[in-house]
Amino acid sequence: MSEQLTPSELLKPAIAAGRMKVAVGTLSQWRHHRRYALKFVRVGRRIFYRAADVEQWISDNLDSGEPKTEPIKRRKRQPKRAHI
Repeated sequence: MSEQLTPSELLKPAIAAGRMKVAVGTLSQWRHHRRYALKFVRVGRRIFYRAADVEQWISDNLDSGEPKTEPIKRRKRQPKRAHI
């Protein structure tokens, strides 16, 4: 990652996938199903990603490590009663 990219530089899917640590096929599926709001550029039949959009997507999807919800409160088990 020592190579500096200009924000408007267009990346091939293989390069974008490498920066995002996902498979090229995963990017294809995300585009097809519109799973994430990752912008892409279509030039004829070819697909490209702007370097700035890839970096923004990575920043937007950082996990802070904080829990998103309250922990589940579990009820204490009641002791079983003996049947007579």
